[in-house]
Amino acid sequence: MFLPFAALRQSDGALTLMAINKLTASTAISVGLTNFSNGTTANVWQLTNASRITHLPDASLTGAVLMDTLLAQSVTLFIIPAVALPAPPIRLSGANVASGQLSFQLTGNIGDAPASKVVRT
Repeated sequence: MFLPFAALRQSDGALTLMAINKLTASTAISVGLTNFSNGTTANVWQLTNASRITHLPDASLTGAVLMDTLLAQSVTLFIIPAVALPAPPIRLSGANVASGQLSFQLTGNIGDAPASKVVRT
């Protein structure tokens, strides 16, 4: 039985995926990632039935798919770093001068939330 657990790490945005293989045989896995901007490799740590934690070679991701083989009766931790996407441009629109006041609108994104602000001076 293959049991996956995942979480986003707040400190750096990395995706941590813990995969538990309860079977007495190795198991091939393929995990598709959605709504996550991933790099091309994942750090891999493994706890085996001998109670030893080992840092394994990095696993490669093909696009947004992680494929690997889990050892029998093991717990494997994959740490997939997030890739920062370039911020969309901020746009200035609606500039207007009326009654001695300048008004304009800035639109764009701040973090993950869209922002729209009307400024009058």
